[in-house]
Amino acid sequence: MALAGGLLASTGLFASPVLAHHFTGEVQLWVSTMDFQESPSGVLVTVELLEREYGESVSGFGVRVAATGDGNVVGPIELRESDFAVYSGVLPLSEGRWEIVATAHQGNSALPAIEAVRRETLDIDGTGRVLTASGDGRSGAATILAIVLPIGAVVILLLVAVRRRRRSLLEDETDAGDDPGADDAPDTGDAAENTTGGSAASAEAPR
Repeated sequence: MALAGGLLASTGLFASPVLAHHFTGEVQLWVSTMDFQESPSGVLVTVELLEREYGESVSGFGVRVAATGDGNVVGPIELRESDFAVYSGVLPLSEGRWEIVATAHQGNSALPAIEAVRRETLDIDGTGRVLTASGDGRSGAATILAIVLPIGAVVILLLVAVRRRRRSLLEDETDAGDDPGADDAPDTGDAAENTTGGSAASAEAPR
């Protein structure tokens, strides 16, 4: 019994802060990504759900989606959790521009949760193909690319600038070392002294 109590105490001490937060307060839900794929019966909507404070994937909650466009309303429908923290379902959408609203909520979870809403705009052509999608947030991959690409470009530009500067300095040092007249050129003071001495000698020469 003592050993079991010690193990339980150790588990409590080293428990994940996310789990501790979940069991002591409300879970702050966050719809981190919302992706769309063509489907024979409409558009397949896939949502990934995270805990906002720690960025951890959370499971067992609910996500419902609805669409509005040209005065029409489709849904809301409740997405099913197809994988851990991944929720998906089909919206029966036709041609046009639609605003998709995903709402993450407590669902059947015993843990209290703070709802989160995410909106995306979707264009569908006459064949049911998804043409464009934009909204109030990017997918995880797009966010990473948007951050990494500018930083990478700046780093490359800095490296190019440093390399050009170094090459320029090396070329200047090489030119200075290869100048044949740099060491053989007479000193200005010696030249002036020789000129003065020659003038004085000319002046004292007998006629």
